[in-house]
Amino acid sequence: MLSTMHGSMLGVMIGLLVGVSSWLAVGCARCEDGYHAPEPIVSGVAGELRGVGFSERGYFVAVGDSGVIAYKDDFDARLKSVQPVSADLYAVTPDARDGEVLVVGAQGSLLTSTHGGAWSVVDVGTSNDLWAVLHVEQASQAYSIAVGDEVVVVRDQGAAAWATISPPEGGWGGLRGMYASDKSMHVVGLAGVIWSTDDPHGTWTRDESGTEKDLLAVGGSIIEMFAVGAGGTLLQHEQAGGWRPVPIDVDVDLVDIDYDGVVLAADGGLFRINDTATGVEALFDLGSRSHALGFYGSSFVIVGEGGKMSAMLLGTVPQCD
Repeated sequence: MLSTMHGSMLGVMIGLLVGVSSWLAVGCARCEDGYHAPEPIVSGVAGELRGVGFSERGYFVAVGDSGVIAYKDDFDARLKSVQPVSADLYAVTPDARDGEVLVVGAQGSLLTSTHGGAWSVVDVGTSNDLWAVLHVEQASQAYSIAVGDEVVVVRDQGAAAWATISPPEGGWGGLRGMYASDKSMHVVGLAGVIWSTDDPHGTWTRDESGTEKDLLAVGGSIIEMFAVGAGGTLLQHEQAGGWRPVPIDVDVDLVDIDYDGVVLAADGGLFRINDTATGVEALFDLGSRSHALGFYGSSFVIVGEGGKMSAMLLGTVPQCD
């Protein structure tokens, strides 16, 4: 899931790369278009990992099937894993707010951990699957939001309880991903659904996506936003409003997008949207089924099948030869 770039130190990023080859810390032996080749992280988890985000100190938190949460809580520590619930978990807040990390999953599961403390289960008033969760900080408001199958729940800053947002006529659809800019929020989902709002308690608008393909993630920057989805679907949000398709020579599902327009495909392919937003450039191929991508400081973390995790550093850290 996409988050904004953070100014963490390189040492923190190297500290989270457990089991990664030493060249990451001493120099660049391989670099492709400004990115180091991904290196494996030993997760110690056997099941599927489906979501990844970061804690307040820049250490990653990965979640997956049967309630597993794999995480680091110290620079020198190895990965730890816990299973506070039995339900499958799908997503993590891209970064923490006030030390809090949120996790969501099947059957309305939502868990919270603050400053690395124990995980607590929160009743958000739904049994529907929740597929994405986000902390939002905008000039006029701050809140946390989770979305899923026909459900949107919101907790305003300073509030203890989560409120269910009344669905529009015809329902929300199966919501899968979301992204917040300084002024607005966009949510994407199955069958080409895109919703937007500048206030989650106010009016939501159904955007015309121009596709019936499943949209699985959305992300962007201050001036650009893209949605990705089934069968190589890539849409760009135009500054004048509306969405336009970007034709690409990729037919596999695109499952996530994050910083710098880096896109993850379900088969483990990593791509980057080119600077003119007219296509994608192939970066690397992980060679295994992948589910989610996270970014913090100068590093991407990718999670997927069989507990597999990889890390990909930006090529400028350390400097490529």
